[in-house]
Amino acid sequence: MYLVEKELRGQFDSIAKTVAYTLERSAGIRDFFADIDSICVCGCGSSYSVAKSTAMQFAQRTGKNAMALAAGDVLVNFSSYHKILERSALILLSRSGTTSELRRMAELCREQWPTIKIVAICAAVDTPLGAMADLSLALPWAFDHAVCQTQTVSNLYLCGLTLSAIISNDTGLLADIADIQQTAAAFTPNVEASIEALGQTKFENVVVLADSGMAGLAEEGSLAFKEICHSPSNFYNVLDVRHGPLITIGQNTLVIVLISRGTHALQAELVQDIAKQAGAILVLNCTNTSVSVNGATELHLPETSHDDLSALFMLYCIQLLCLKHALARGIDPDKPPGLDPWIKLNI
Repeated sequence: MYLVEKELRGQFDSIAKTVAYTLERSAGIRDFFADIDSICVCGCGSSYSVAKSTAMQFAQRTGKNAMALAAGDVLVNFSSYHKILERSALILLSRSGTTSELRRMAELCREQWPTIKIVAICAAVDTPLGAMADLSLALPWAFDHAVCQTQTVSNLYLCGLTLSAIISNDTGLLADIADIQQTAAAFTPNVEASIEALGQTKFENVVVLADSGMAGLAEEGSLAFKEICHSPSNFYNVLDVRHGPLITIGQNTLVIVLISRGTHALQAELVQDIAKQAGAILVLNCTNTSVSVNGATELHLPETSHDDLSALFMLYCIQLLCLKHALARGIDPDKPPGLDPWIKLNI
């Protein structure tokens, strides 16, 4: 079994550990964020995509001001971000806990504002980021040894979602988060055949569509196509695809659409329009109402109290599809050319 496949398939076991670890710290987490009104969630690459979801979920669920920042952007243009950073706490997301841009950015913030509050969420222990943080959440069981991240992404995402649920005291979401491993055990075997068949499909590029708190995670799913099966890919918000990108969708395009519990008619109409020109469509549906498009593969994601949690299963389906397509094309998913597990800068 390829390393990326082992980590992909085992991610809900590691997620269960992250859930238990984070929930055990609920009281301290709630106290830590009590007097914080503004948050910047920062990452690089995959963790920056996750940061976009985390920031949106914090803003939507807690009412706190929250935004995502690419650590490399802040590092290069530090003075441009002063008025944002000087009144914010930082949440740093990292697989290794050593990411150069995140580490140096956090150091600059500490030098400029010694009392700035920093949270580090890393898939490793005893890290430079953890050492400088006021609140460190270390998830070593979520560390991806493969170059392409799978379980690290899902664990960082779920940890951030759990924080926002704890702070907002969303008991329904917290209960569903606690049951995630059992939910996954019932879901994952049932999508294997459909994903296997779609993975054999010939497509030259991929478009992934999603909205709201799931959008950042879907953007990371788009990145997985580039890294695991070397397929050009793009992410857009659902209805935004009509504003230009639609003209790039053709018979060689696979389109993946996450259907939320938002206005169904608008989303279904969009899928109908895409079906007129796309070569293949995968509908990942958070609802019980089908979009009923001829030729589309439609998978209903597990029912949870919120789409943000169901989106974890969207990511699993996308990662599995990337793996299946890589193998169908004779690509070794453990050896993406030119990529390293993490980037170190001489700074």
